[in-house]
Amino acid sequence: MEVLTDTAELANVKARAGNQISSPARRPRVSTHTCVHSRGKISRERPQFSHLFVILRLFYLKSIYLSIYLSILYICALDITQRPSDCNDTYQVCGLFPSGARATGAAPPMALSRLSGDEQGIILGQLRNPLEPRLAMYFSSASIELRALLTPAVRQQLRADHEVAAALCVKMGIPSCKELREATKVDCFDRGLSAADLATLGLLGSVLPALEVLTLIQHSGSAGPDGVLRLVEGWVAGALPAVTHLDIYNIHVGEAGASAFAAALDRGALPRLESLVLSNAAIGDAALVALAPALRRRPALEALYLCGNPFGDEGLAALLAPPPPAGTPPLPTGGLKKLKLLDLRYTEMIDAGCAALATALDSSALPALVTSRLNDIPASAAAIEAVREALERSRAEALARVDRAAIAASAARELGRRRSQRLRGGERGIH
Repeated sequence: MEVLTDTAELANVKARAGNQISSPARRPRVSTHTCVHSRGKISRERPQFSHLFVILRLFYLKSIYLSIYLSILYICALDITQRPSDCNDTYQVCGLFPSGARATGAAPPMALSRLSGDEQGIILGQLRNPLEPRLAMYFSSASIELRALLTPAVRQQLRADHEVAAALCVKMGIPSCKELREATKVDCFDRGLSAADLATLGLLGSVLPALEVLTLIQHSGSAGPDGVLRLVEGWVAGALPAVTHLDIYNIHVGEAGASAFAAALDRGALPRLESLVLSNAAIGDAALVALAPALRRRPALEALYLCGNPFGDEGLAALLAPPPPAGTPPLPTGGLKKLKLLDLRYTEMIDAGCAALATALDSSALPALVTSRLNDIPASAAAIEAVREALERSRAEALARVDRAAIAASAARELGRRRSQRLRGGERGIH
């Protein structure tokens, strides 16, 4: 590049370049929208962006990320099956291959290959998610054992299950399986769900980790007498792990449904249940007797709505469960110690049931109860008033316990402060 020595020519170049050349030896600065051509001419052009180009680029990046994810899975599988000899010590300590393999430098067997067929089947069963069927395909592509278990028949069944789940989402008013999988609240009002639909929803309980509130309301009777029974039969251990509020209105439960519900709770379903609504669910005395022990074992249960059911004193007695006679087996642990609200409206309770409830309140069997709804029951006004008075006494006792606990905590803090002062005073005397 020739150096400009003439003053007039240098001034002309400075003017054309927009006063960006400060000395003959420096090259002109180029801004973001400045283009420098090979002949030394400088032009300012605004770059043109195409929306189509941006969209295509996004799809291209997404495909790259997916390829990287699959590659990592494949590399992990190779890393397990063909670990270099310098890592044999770790595998020997973990017991993944015998000591002879260390001496010979042989590659350790893949961890999945050491599992039995039943155990591998359990792993594949956990991966078979009807809402996300790609998981089973992805992991089976990185494992020979899982690939062998994922036969064409299993793939066809997984596809069919996904189609049924997608149809259920549409019927429930949920746009996609992804929306259901990530939902924290599902409200299904009069969607005409059948017993088969509720059975599908029950099977999906183990693949809904984010769901916290589930509300099912039906007025058409489309679920039939076995709706709740089919729903809870699909709840395995750990199903609906985050659900705290379950509301079921106008869907038949009955004795069979209540027994199945209790069995599902005892299997470990709904571990965080705090509020349960079983309203107008045809729960009689026998049904509540079957369900009550499982409800009493719910440590976090705070609200129980049983309004509109035809149970009476016998069912309520099973729920309250007074202390058993001497020599009989102990009652289930729990005992509704955190229950704050009990809704018994429109039931068949009479004076004996109210008396049992008042006795339970006076004996601190329901120490946290704050609200008891007894509207429109056949019990006498005097019996209902006795329950209200017992509830007031129980609430006063609860407040007294809180005050005593606060006083005790304050006294403990004051005692600790005085001990600290004495210790500090003794240290100063020593020094």
